[in-house]
Amino acid sequence: MTDAPLRPAARIALAAVWMAVLALAGWFVAQHLHLSGDLRRFMPAPRTAEQKLLIDELGEGPGSRLLLVALSGADEETLAAQSRALRTALAGDKRFTFVANGEGGLEAFPERLRPYRYLLSRTLDTERLDTDYLADQIQSRVADLGSPAAAMIEPLVPSDPTLESLALAESWAPGTAPHSVHGVWFDRGGGQALLAIQTRA
Repeated sequence: MTDAPLRPAARIALAAVWMAVLALAGWFVAQHLHLSGDLRRFMPAPRTAEQKLLIDELGEGPGSRLLLVALSGADEETLAAQSRALRTALAGDKRFTFVANGEGGLEAFPERLRPYRYLLSRTLDTERLDTDYLADQIQSRVADLGSPAAAMIEPLVPSDPTLESLALAESWAPGTAPHSVHGVWFDRGGGQALLAIQTRA
């Protein structure tokens, strides 16, 4: 004994019911689905104050906004040029607070720290900021302005004649820097140009 085939009207009614169920399920998912890239959702609930601090930093700290970008698919010279172009483009974008590709320009020094350079530097632990010291530093800057480094130093001289910003940047440089090709960061294999980018939010 075989089941009788459904009549066309019954098939249409069944298809309409099925479509209504799918539409209702889609509406429910759209109302209740929450997509997030927050790493905290993959972590167990914190039990101590230290764990809570770690979880908060994962979601809201600087590390949660830091991106490592790799450019590949071309020769080293082309990738280096693309790295510089991308850095220039993103540095002017207000959505990014930090863009670095290994070029050591003065703009790499965090602007928000510049007013505190004398507090952060160890220079004044051993030197007195008096007229003799400043006169000696200004004479050194005059000599520097005649050197190949003049283009880098000249913008600093009016506000930072003792070059504390450069001294700080040098002291903060890591002991092992990333591999550099054509003045920008590359991976060890030389196939990828690397940039570190921090978003504002």
